[in-house]
Amino acid sequence: MKSKVKVFRKNLIIILLCAMFAVFGSMLIAFQKPNVQVFADSGITNSTEIHNDGEILGSKLWKAVKRFYNDNKNEETSGRIHSRVIEGTEEVDEYFYPDIFENFNVTILNLSGKDIDDLTNFGCLNLNSFTKIDLSNNSISSVGEEFKNISNLQELDLSKNNLSSFSYQNLSSAVCSSTLQILNLSENEITSCNLANIAQGKVDLKLNNLTKNKLTLPTNLEVVVELSHNLIDEPDTTNPNIKFGFQRVKNDYIYNLGKKVTFSSFESVTSISIYSLTRNENDYTENELVATLNDGDEHLFALGYYKIKFVEGESESSLTDPIIVLIRPKSPTAKMIVDEEEKEVETNITKATTYKFYGDENATFEIYLNGVKQVNVTDSIVIKNPGINILSVYQVIDGYKSAVLQLFITYKEPQSLNWIFTLVGALVFAGIFYLAIKGIPALSKIHIGGKSNNKKDKLD
Repeated sequence: MKSKVKVFRKNLIIILLCAMFAVFGSMLIAFQKPNVQVFADSGITNSTEIHNDGEILGSKLWKAVKRFYNDNKNEETSGRIHSRVIEGTEEVDEYFYPDIFENFNVTILNLSGKDIDDLTNFGCLNLNSFTKIDLSNNSISSVGEEFKNISNLQELDLSKNNLSSFSYQNLSSAVCSSTLQILNLSENEITSCNLANIAQGKVDLKLNNLTKNKLTLPTNLEVVVELSHNLIDEPDTTNPNIKFGFQRVKNDYIYNLGKKVTFSSFESVTSISIYSLTRNENDYTENELVATLNDGDEHLFALGYYKIKFVEGESESSLTDPIIVLIRPKSPTAKMIVDEEEKEVETNITKATTYKFYGDENATFEIYLNGVKQVNVTDSIVIKNPGINILSVYQVIDGYKSAVLQLFITYKEPQSLNWIFTLVGALVFAGIFYLAIKGIPALSKIHIGGKSNNKKDKLD
């Protein structure tokens, strides 16, 4: 009997282990990010039906592909989009196949302005008949493996989307090294871009948010890169094929004092003009001309509002629209005063502490403690409230308020002090109680917890 129990326990353990491994394996598969290779492993072939259900292609991309196909098919390529009535209803189900564009007579795939927001699995379509793909003016936020298998691509337009990054690794090595002529990534939100292995042609990166440390330029110095209207500090202009144009500020942004702009001529724009502005309730008043920058010049802003105009072409395009910026003071700095000496700021304190603030010699300070403006302080404040204190400080110069310096200061009174207060309080209470007993004769005769010698106190 005991041996049967042992065998049963052993089998039960084996079954439980197998179940655990099965669940773990299922979880690994379930959490894999879908990509072209996964679908290929699942059996997507040229005979796979792609429906407008978002399972393979997003619905917006599916509709854009269908519309393009219907607009450009001819007698030879017709018939790759099918439809059938859903059984029991009057609804029509449409579908096509991954090889919808195989041997297609058109070499430019134009899906511009079709409200496309996702390219997932776009690469499962056979797109090798196209030399140009135009996906501009959509809402695409990322690019993955979608262009990896396209070998004949000469021009790719991803301008006017929501991309935050791009790398040559998003393309096939054959395209990067031999076929690509134009890559348009302008008017996105790109902060990181790697172009290292792109070997020829032109890359347009105008109107993005690139900085110098997150931009890798092509190793081939013959590649032309357009970079105007980014945020690149100290651009290196030694290679004439790297065209920096206008750098360092964007329209309707706020910058701290010390901001520069640099200008290199681009397109038909040979110089820029900088004007001071006065801020009104809903608009600006243009004041005097502050500076005119020609090719290779830079300008260091003072405090205030400014408008930057692009000479010969103002307002003709987003690249030459005027730019308005505010230059404000830097946030102040702070020190702690401890035993009449300055020290670095700490935010955990155990006694009342003075915090002193520093800024420009002409600055005044606005100081807020827990959201309340302090009216009787100038450049320092004493923190003495137990608990968390939120301290917000601005420096103000010529009416322009800086960015905020914010400190979260925790004032915790020493525990030893609390013990002293507790002990003193206990002694005082004991003294009062003792005096009360001695001062009332009736109370002084009460015996608590002891034996009474008075026979009258005993019960009969």
